Amino acid sequence: MTETNKNLDRQPLYEANGKQIFKEDIINALEKSGIEPGDVILVHSDVSVFGKLIASSRDTFFKSLVESFQECVGDYGTIVMPTFTYSFSEGKVYDKESSKSTVGILTEYFRRLPDVRRTIDPMLSVAVWGKHRDDLIDIGHNSLGQYSIFDKLHRLNGKVVLFGTRECTFVHHVECMHKVPYRFTKKFKGRIIDGEKNYEDEYYYFARRLDQNSTSYYKKLERYLMANELIKEIKLGLDAVLTISTDLLFKEIYKKLDENINFLLKEENEG
Repeated sequence: MTETNKNLDRQPLYEANGKQIFKEDIINALEKSGIEPGDVILVHSDVSVFGKLIASSRDTFFKSLVESFQECVGDYGTIVMPTFTYSFSEGKVYDKESSKSTVGILTEYFRRLPDVRRTIDPMLSVAVWGKHRDDLIDIGHNSLGQYSIFDKLHRLNGKVVLFGTRECTFVHHVECMHKVPYRFTKKFKGRIIDGEKNYEDEYYYFARRLDQNSTSYYKKLERYLMANELIKEIKLGLDAVLTISTDLLFKEIYKKLDENINFLLKEENEG
């Protein structure tokens, strides 16, 4: 470990319940949640929920978080973070290098790192670091479903890490594979800039039907997974880290949709 990393390890990142949270605490939480060397992980994050931010600088804070994930998966692991832009659905050009992530400040920091590469998907792009990077960024034109990044993660038996959030886009991948009736495949066209390349293209997204109840209710799924001890939850400060394998998550959601096609939707009497 370099002297710079040692100094980084000694920097407090959060304060919660009268205690400071360090990089070591984050690594311990990730490891206890089931993250191991060599894992392929999809990280959804909300970094604001664990406590009061007390890091000495923005760079120290984000560098510590990214290194925590990297140290857990090791040199043979892979980290994937969403950098969604929904560019085509908003009539915007998707520039792979400069279009900012709309799903959190950690993801925007991560995608700009030197060894990280981003997918060309103008709707649900992701940024990838690690062993399987080059394979994972080679995807088809479906944002969800077959040949999507989520399909590849499933085939690699990856893990979903919910770092302070409960929202999980892999859920919509399962909905797409199951062909739920409250969503439909919609084609979007637009312009893509990829370095010196500037071209028109089209991508397919499994969109909600706006004329009916079609909003997935993550809390309902979380309650089911927790009640059946299918997802690992480790407390960290004021919130938690949750981890589940993509294979288990896929099978459980698919099974529940077989039983009740509206399983993921919020009912009127649900809080």
